[in-house]
Formats: sequence, C-alpha cells, structure tokens
Amino acid sequence: ARTIHGRLERPSAVLADPERLFALAEWPSLADVAVFSILMVHYNLCFGTVFDHGSDRPDLADLVEELDRLASFGPYMATELGFGNNVAALQTEAVHEPETDSFILNTPGAPAQKYMSYSGFRQIPKIAVVMARLKSGGADHGVFPFLVRISQDGELCPGIQAVPCPEKPVQGLDNGLTFFDHVRIPKSALLH
Repeated sequence: ARTIHGRLERPSAVLADPERLFALAEWPSLADVAVFSILMVHYNLCFGTVFDHGSDRPDLADLVEELDRLASFGPYMATELGFGNNVAALQTEAVHEPETDSFILNTPGAPAQKYMSYSGFRQIPKIAVVMARLKSGGADHGVFPFLVRISQDGELCPGIQAVPCPEKPVQGLDNGLTFFDHVRIPKSALLH
C-alpha cells in the first residue's frame, strides 16, 4: 500500500478526481485484494470523511497532513460486535465534558467493541475515524465521526485496547477488536 501510495498523488488529490479514485479501487485489487482493502479504507472511508468534514480546519491540519502523507494509516471504525454496520444502533459514546471542553470516548460494553477495524498491528501509526454516539448535557445527539489517534511509536495510545482477530486466508489484514476505556479526546476531534 505504501509503495502504491508513493507513486500516486496524495489522497487529497486522488479524492478530488473521482476517476483516479475509481482507478485506485480497480487496479490494486487485481494483484492483491488485501492492498485494495487497505487503500480503500484509508483513501475513501477514513480520509474521505476527513476530507469532507475537516480538511479546511486549522485545528486538524497536523493530523490531516499526517494522513495525507500516509505517515499514519487511517482506519474507519464504525462496525460494532453486537450491532454490525447498523450506524443508528451503535453504542460507542463520546460524552462532552463541559469543564474541560473535551470528549470522553468510551466503549460501554462488550457489544459496542469496534470489530474488524485495522487495529491489530500496533507498530503501524494510526489515526482513525471513529463513529460514536455524541452525548452532551444528558442528551443523545446521534452518531458522529471523531478523529482519534489509535497508535504511535509502536504502542496503542492510553485507554485504547485492541486484540487482533485470527488470521484469515487470502486477506492477511490486521483486523482487530478495539475498545476505548474513557479516552479523553479534544473537542477538535469532532468532525462535523
């Protein structure tokens, strides 16, 4: 994936040209279906969400640049163990804490663990789009995307736990089961 990325324009340029994005989806899949999956999650799901909701925000410029250079890989964490891809039912929560003007990202129970996200290999730096239920003042405001650093310097970030899924034949990806234990994230993490 990094070799292909190194020969292309940055994700921001690819996303601005749908024909380039379609070509990126087609050609690598002919050689390696795992590389196709990695590139589409990074370019399309993660960076596409950031591109639409945060690329023009100075408070996210460093993280956007890191993803655009592929210095960090961008997983997309929506699917939950007990709720699948039913976004309306997702249970991971981001509770606004007014006194610090930040969010507390938390997995409230086993069914809310993020499932099949690329979190198994800790040595790869990762910044993920995490879909979480925004709660503030006791009210549930629905599910929103948050930009969250998952790992760096070969380690998971504090409060984040990940367990690799068993290896699958054909697609050797670092799928994992991920959960958040009261992880404080800045207000800027909310992509809206």
